[in-house]
Amino acid sequence: MSLIWLLAAPALADRVLWVTPPDPESAAAVARTLPGSTAADLASLVSGGVGPLETDAIKRLGDEVTATRPLADVFDGELQIMARLSKGAADVDILRSRDDRNVLRKALLFEGFAVHRYFQDKLATEAAAAPYRTAEGAEAWPTAWLDACALLAAPTTATADEIPEPAQRLAYDAAQAHCQAMPGATFIVGDLAAGAEVWLDGVEIEGGKGVRVRMIPGRHLFHIAVGDTILLAQDVRIKAGADALVSAPFGPSELAELRGRIASGAEGWEIPAAARVPISGLAEPVYVATPAGEKTLLLRVDGSVATAVKLRAPESASRIGVVGRATLGAGWLSTGDFLLQNHDSKGAPADRYTVNAATPAGSLSVAVESRLWSVGVGVDGQITVGEHHTLPTGDGETATFLYPHVAAGLPWAQVTVGPMFPWYLGVGARAHVPLWKPVELFASAVYGVPLDRPREDGEPTFEPLPLYSAWGGVTVRVGR
Repeated sequence: MSLIWLLAAPALADRVLWVTPPDPESAAAVARTLPGSTAADLASLVSGGVGPLETDAIKRLGDEVTATRPLADVFDGELQIMARLSKGAADVDILRSRDDRNVLRKALLFEGFAVHRYFQDKLATEAAAAPYRTAEGAEAWPTAWLDACALLAAPTTATADEIPEPAQRLAYDAAQAHCQAMPGATFIVGDLAAGAEVWLDGVEIEGGKGVRVRMIPGRHLFHIAVGDTILLAQDVRIKAGADALVSAPFGPSELAELRGRIASGAEGWEIPAAARVPISGLAEPVYVATPAGEKTLLLRVDGSVATAVKLRAPESASRIGVVGRATLGAGWLSTGDFLLQNHDSKGAPADRYTVNAATPAGSLSVAVESRLWSVGVGVDGQITVGEHHTLPTGDGETATFLYPHVAAGLPWAQVTVGPMFPWYLGVGARAHVPLWKPVELFASAVYGVPLDRPREDGEPTFEPLPLYSAWGGVTVRVGR
């Protein structure tokens, strides 16, 4: 079995790590882009797995040991000893030296003395003893004594100063023998930040990555530090036969390297492997922000490569904007002139296939839009593809129907009007439906009002028939 401790944090929706504290404008720009995100200092990656530590707890515990010593001679004073020392020992978060370790051990020995002397042969059965005992089969041991035995490199015998009475010293010797006979646990050093030191139960573990230390199962306190900076600190109970792998690869030097890459102002750089450990301990997505107002650099860093994220424009700036659209698609175009103009000259048959044509189509447009309205100009084009789907123009003929127009209406639906070549006034409507980011679905319908065309040399005026067109496609939008 393996127990692994890495830097970790509670699950978050979006986490923004600021390179330096943000000014209000920069914070607003990121909050607008990542609504509901939470913020922290980039340096929090170094000690993000460490909560508030009770640094004075070991001194208070030592004071409690001294204060409770006289209670051994008071009737039922054991109850106060147990309650006060169990609380004081539980408050200890970190052991910075062997002296700290010895203070904790002394408190555990005296607590265990009180537990054993008060409950004696009823330790395994008394309900009041439950918080203070550890049962092993038919036996029960004071938990405090087992924890004292588990402390790394601690003495294996107790003095009269530590356990005042011989009966309890003999009982402690039995507890010590029980612990020594248990299947061991192993403390394994994993990846470490540059300059990191590893401490287990107040003892520095030297040798770096890969070092394995055999431990007695039970309560252990370990921490990893670079100088006065704590990278990782844990107070845990390790079971018999367990392997405890500890790793803290991200420290001050690794933070400086990460800051250097961010300061380049570039994107697409590889996230250092050491930084991925604390970043992976945060809920995705994770971002790094360098404050610069509306030009704040925002990078997404929860993968292997830093990716730039475009800031969302402020509401006041995005209220009105210019939008360009390019569309490709296909559709239908119909006019009775396909039959009338091609029947005699080309032998076009008098059926519905002659007056209806399939068309590839396209459009280019630009508009000024707000959230509620849109005004713009554009040009649509359809090309008929059938044998008889052309109209005469001068000395030639055309299969291209262009529709330059103005459009007005809502951002997603407008009416259009403009000349439709070769001889119509186009009146129509169009709609855009957002599909994915800048991609939209597009639909258009136009009615071509025929315009009479006077002829030269006294020939009668050409009176075209109406034209109908409809088509749809896919639009790529640029802007807003």
